[in-house]
Amino acid sequence: MSKIILVTAFSEVDDGLGRIISFGKMLDQVVFYNLQILVSYKGKDLGKWTNKYPAQNVLFEPQRSVEGIGSAVAEVFNYAKAIPDKKYIIWIEPQKVDMPRCIFTHFDKIINSSKSLLIFNRLDYVNYPFFQRMHYRILRFFFSYYYNLKIGVDIAFGPFGLDPKKVDVFFKSEYRKWSRYILPRVPFVLRSDVDIIPIDFKNSLEMYEMEIFRLKFIKKRFTQFFWLFRDLFIKKC
Repeated sequence: MSKIILVTAFSEVDDGLGRIISFGKMLDQVVFYNLQILVSYKGKDLGKWTNKYPAQNVLFEPQRSVEGIGSAVAEVFNYAKAIPDKKYIIWIEPQKVDMPRCIFTHFDKIINSSKSLLIFNRLDYVNYPFFQRMHYRILRFFFSYYYNLKIGVDIAFGPFGLDPKKVDVFFKSEYRKWSRYILPRVPFVLRSDVDIIPIDFKNSLEMYEMEIFRLKFIKKRFTQFFWLFRDLFIKKC
């Protein structure tokens, strides 16, 4: 598994208990599948994590960025690109407990890709709350129908992979487009240098319970609808 390194950014200061629990479970999966992850960490008790997880699987670097998640993503990619002999650096959110299993399951397809950017495509949304599940399906349908795509493209999922040699170019010129979009995949999924990897991702119980009735997440879904409508229809007129 040495050809791939996962990266994430985790703030124990800013995140609630549900995300902290999910982060720990995600690291458990990294170790179970003998993967490697580099964590950009902000918190007061790093020792409780470094004492629990072997250094060959879980690496920590201090999170110095103070400008939000976009800057933290760029920071951890810059940490990871210095690690030799990696074909892909793969970003996963710290609460995505099932992503290490998905990476392990599709490892051969990932390392055999010749593209510079990888996008992961959820096959279904059965482990999501009903409204969220319908939201993802509608986004997928409209985007794929509008561009006449043969497969439904999951445009509201965060994890992505990047060739280490492309890190500087991506974050200097392209990540601003990625990070400013509520639906960041929209400008990228149609490019020739992108490989879409289907995965059978399962949402965690902690995230299900966190998102089912939270106003913050409901507002985010409606905002995503607006952005998709704007990008696909209003701007094309």
